[in-house]
Amino acid sequence: MRLDITAARRVVTERSTGFRLPVELRERGSRGRASAARWWTDRSRRERWLLGLVAAVALTVVCDRLVWRPLTAARAAALAEIARDDRIAAQLQAAGPDVARIAAARAGSLASVVTERAAKAGLTVARIEAQGGNVAVTLDGVGFDSLVDWLAALDTQAGIGVVDLKVDRRPDPGVVTAQVTLTER
Repeated sequence: MRLDITAARRVVTERSTGFRLPVELRERGSRGRASAARWWTDRSRRERWLLGLVAAVALTVVCDRLVWRPLTAARAAALAEIARDDRIAAQLQAAGPDVARIAAARAGSLASVVTERAAKAGLTVARIEAQGGNVAVTLDGVGFDSLVDWLAALDTQAGIGVVDLKVDRRPDPGVVTAQVTLTER
């Protein structure tokens, strides 16, 4: 009676792993490992040492390029974003009292605040009309300096900004006609 060792190895391997790899692949894999081991042993000690050193350097470069540098770049971007957010938070905290003051100063609708502030500045509103969330104001025969001061006061004290401004010169020096579109900030 003859015992086939290859068949016995196949049965033992299949029972221990539970995975059935085709015989051709198993034999090819073992032949590849054997040829790689033979190639390695055929190298001199110095060649093996140099190949190990090259492999270590290659592994270091790959880790540097694929792991270390992307992590460092992501960390730098995150730190820059945190610094930007801290600056914005500090600006908001510093502006807190101004925002509360502006909200308290602006009691009423946008049109009423604009009309009231124009009267305080000594400007006469020729026409005012609501355009959605904005207000279109026409001022006729006003001093240019007074107009600019009024717009600056609206911006800093009432939180009302200029969306559009058209200024036409009048024959009298320093006197203009203005069409202004204003909005709440």
